[in-house]
Amino acid sequence: MENLPDTDGIKAVVRRFGGLIHELGEELGERPLVLPNGKYFPDEFAPNGKGARRLLRRMQRHAGLDDVPIELEVVGETEESGGSCGTGGCGSGACSTQEAPEQLQRLVPQGDGWLLRLLAGELK
Repeated sequence: MENLPDTDGIKAVVRRFGGLIHELGEELGERPLVLPNGKYFPDEFAPNGKGARRLLRRMQRHAGLDDVPIELEVVGETEESGGSCGTGGCGSGACSTQEAPEQLQRLVPQGDGWLLRLLAGELK
């Protein structure tokens, strides 16, 4: 529980969620409470791009967002951990995107979908 936000952070999340409910109402629909346990996430997590993509797809299903195109890029992933030059994960690092965490654009709009970018070190 040490990774939970402080009281102000929790209040901000509740305010934003309330705003979404007010704005979108019925469009949000009813979603079950999803817990971080084996019932909702039965797959063993692999700390690489393939594991992160599997987790992303499962989270999309739980959130009712299966129809939203979301691609995942793991920045700095080496070939041994599941990346390739096409994903920006060359073993040498020479062709991968080298961005500082604070400069990395995490969610990039791509027309009708999104690109979600994570640093390889965040998967450990």
